[in-house]
Amino acid sequence: MPEGGAVVDTGVAPVDTGVVVMRGGRGAVCSVDAECADGLVCARGADLAHTCTIPCTHDAECTPNGERCAVDRLAGAPTRAVCGLVDPGAGEEGTGCERDSDCGSNYCVSRVCRFFCNADAQCAAGARCIAAPMLAGLRACGFDAVTAPRTDEFVVHDGPMGVDRPTERVFEAAPDAVSFSLWVQDLEGRELIASVVRLTAPDAATWIDGNTWTITRDQPIRDILAMDQINSVLAPSSDTLRVQSGRYRYFAGLFNDRAAMTSVASRRARVVLRVKRAPGGVLPATGTLRVRFYFAPGAGVTAATAMANTRIQTALTGMRSAYAGVGITVTAVGYEDVSGADAARFATIDAQSEIDDLFTRRPDGRADEVNVFFVRSIAASVGLEGAIGVAGDIVGPPGVHGTIHSGVVIALDGTFNGGGARDLLSNTLSHEVGHYLGLWHTRESRPACTTAGQMDCSPFGGVDPISDTPTDNAGAARNTMYWAAAPGLLMFSAGQGKVLRSSVVVN
Repeated sequence: MPEGGAVVDTGVAPVDTGVVVMRGGRGAVCSVDAECADGLVCARGADLAHTCTIPCTHDAECTPNGERCAVDRLAGAPTRAVCGLVDPGAGEEGTGCERDSDCGSNYCVSRVCRFFCNADAQCAAGARCIAAPMLAGLRACGFDAVTAPRTDEFVVHDGPMGVDRPTERVFEAAPDAVSFSLWVQDLEGRELIASVVRLTAPDAATWIDGNTWTITRDQPIRDILAMDQINSVLAPSSDTLRVQSGRYRYFAGLFNDRAAMTSVASRRARVVLRVKRAPGGVLPATGTLRVRFYFAPGAGVTAATAMANTRIQTALTGMRSAYAGVGITVTAVGYEDVSGADAARFATIDAQSEIDDLFTRRPDGRADEVNVFFVRSIAASVGLEGAIGVAGDIVGPPGVHGTIHSGVVIALDGTFNGGGARDLLSNTLSHEVGHYLGLWHTRESRPACTTAGQMDCSPFGGVDPISDTPTDNAGAARNTMYWAAAPGLLMFSAGQGKVLRSSVVVN
């Protein structure tokens, strides 16, 4: 156009060649973006099928024809994520990899497959949706860095759950994870059985398998699989097992109780994962345990008198000494009375149902507290072999309050044992809280279970899984976790200390 805006007429008419360039639709073979229709790009990376497709930020944006949201790499061009076809056998989120093409996302980070996301809910439990390393503008499932020990909680499921139909689920453990607790809980009642039936580690080793009787002999994680209302597991449950980084698979669910002849089809339930992480994946050498004390009417001590009660405070001092020996500071965070119109019936525990009801008296609270309930006595009619203290479970629900396993109960009369130096209260307090945090008896009173169907026997060989606790009866008896209480036994081994500090309740 000449200066001044005049149009120059050349007198030559445009030539119509009659050729229309058709640009490819979704899935058409291509070599450059210009060969694809508007809104589409050409996947050109060496590890992708070279077809017209769309950009993406998550698998859900891709069509269900085998495409995944995958990295498209081409020399001299910006790296991007597109809906593309990678090897159908490529790894899932959290699985190990050596190269990008080992992953369905074509994205291998620190030898782990990472997948793209827009929100935490699109990631496996245990992982978060964070900025994708080395890919500007994209987010991928992974782990943020920790500069101090911390515990993260993930609600895997909260809603209706089919009974007798355990569902396979997955979660991821970060490279710096030092322990985790996993539990399934019935939110509507207490008569059904809750269980983490099976747990498989990232290296495909089975850590829990409730489908075989050998559960009673030994396996990497010890757990009482069939518990009413809530069942929790702790990893590691020994000082020799280490949490592996990567993807775990498990089955967890609710089951009808055949003995009680329940026939429930569905229940509202919750599945929760809590993971303890620490810099470098090193279990902290110290931690704090918060304990809250409750007193039943008629126990002889009340919340108002507990601080000045010599017996209670002496027992707490002994407990503090035992736990301090393995790096744990015990803090008594409160003294409360068990209340309610029927509270007096808890003075003497006459049935297992009373223990269950007592533990539900604290419906909520902090996730890092253990509830200890003091009563006057536990009757022989309860059928607990003369127990003077009972933990709700091994491992007890970690900071989950208001369930029938949420606490420890201790009989003040039963532990008196003549008083003075013979008083068993401190030992029993330390022992039962040890159970709640994950410790087993150093040695059991009954013989080990060795055959299917064997009755009146002790599971797991009759000894604990800790490497440095004695297995002979005399040696095992010199430990706080021996099956029979004795005055002055206030000692944990270094290996037991590792399990105690692994608890997600200890921070």
